[in-house]
Amino acid sequence: MKKNIGLYIILICSILLLSGCMKKSVDISLKLKKGNLYKVEVDIKEKTSQKIKDNSLELETKSKMGFLCNVTNVDKNKNADIKVTFDSIDIKSTTPNGQTPANSQQVTSETSDKLSKVYAAFVGKSFNVKIGEYGKVKQVVGMDDVVNNVFTELNIKDEKEKEDIKKVIKAKFGEEVITKSIETITSVYPNNKVKVGENWQQKVSISDQFPVEAERKYNLKESADGTSEITVDSQIKGKEDAEPKITDNLKITYEEIKGTEKGVINLNEENGIVKNAEMQTQFSGKMKLYSDDPNLGSQTFPISYTEKTVVNVLRQ
Repeated sequence: MKKNIGLYIILICSILLLSGCMKKSVDISLKLKKGNLYKVEVDIKEKTSQKIKDNSLELETKSKMGFLCNVTNVDKNKNADIKVTFDSIDIKSTTPNGQTPANSQQVTSETSDKLSKVYAAFVGKSFNVKIGEYGKVKQVVGMDDVVNNVFTELNIKDEKEKEDIKKVIKAKFGEEVITKSIETITSVYPNNKVKVGENWQQKVSISDQFPVEAERKYNLKESADGTSEITVDSQIKGKEDAEPKITDNLKITYEEIKGTEKGVINLNEENGIVKNAEMQTQFSGKMKLYSDDPNLGSQTFPISYTEKTVVNVLRQ
């Protein structure tokens, strides 16, 4: 009897060990090949709310953008060079002063909206991105050429107008903004294989508007039919080493920033490309203004921000 009990214990332990060993390990990394073509569609809805004294201010922006991506080279270290071509830009901003639409696909000879004309001129123009196998953006080049070509095409010669347009473009498509936008999604890649149910963490800078970062916890929820489903659960806080923003003789800092970020990313296991992703972000805190003007001095206002980002990638 004791011998049978011992055999049962050995059998149960063996089953438990085998079930643990049989959990599928997935190589979550980019495995791009020269000649790969993809279309990336990005849909972002964001809302910033501020309360200044007795006035509540809200700014809403809805952006839909399309990009064509052509992998032009992959080096021996698995860094991929990607030619990114603007395919469409549709941005609507709503402020207390009204709505400002800009759509690259609705421009005619009678269109008077300059920003729509600028975005329409972007379509078909390209810049280049170098990205590593674990999603790190190594280089973004060519945006200056895009902007200069747009100015030439639209025959924009007024220097003040150029500077105003450059500010808008830099806020949406500056090299730093592009890098952060890409890595917001590509930070998902760990540096090793993971098993279903396993967690890993990354610290990610998630906004080009605010000095905030997310402590992201990823979980490989499921691996089936060549697709990895990865959940994202993050805590958001302000960057401790953030430099103040200087604008119109005002110094702006942010304090007590706290929030969360949750989402789901589905990955193609064969090539590591994101098939689709949805992220929900919310945080709040305080915005502090400093001015040399004694009539303004130092003032603090509450601020909150929400964002929903949806990404779809289609193989061409």
